Amino acid sequence: MKTCWRIPPDSLFRSTSEAIWHLEFLKKILVGLKLIYDEVGYYDPAVERIWVSSNNRYGFLDEHAEVTIPVQYEYAESFDRGKARVVLNGRTFFTNPVGMEVPE
Repeated sequence: MKTCWRIPPDSLFRSTSEAIWHLEFLKKILVGLKLIYDEVGYYDPAVERIWVSSNNRYGFLDEHAEVTIPVQYEYAESFDRGKARVVLNGRTFFTNPVGMEVPE
């Protein structure tokens, strides 16, 4: 069974704030486990991508937490209108949801 980043409308949580509370609670419980990512960004449902960071590098996962763009960038922003600004080897450019460079 795969985990999804989205909370379905008929979920167990009555509100977004309740869902956030439960996520914060889980983070506290999982402190002793080795985490794969240092930071997790905003999930964009339009492109089904979320940025993650590890050791000051960034990449992207899909809604099932599968790697779609490897953690390699020095900087990454959330997707906006189908593209995300990233920095690789000091060069800034935009990438699409599958990791291909696209025009600004």
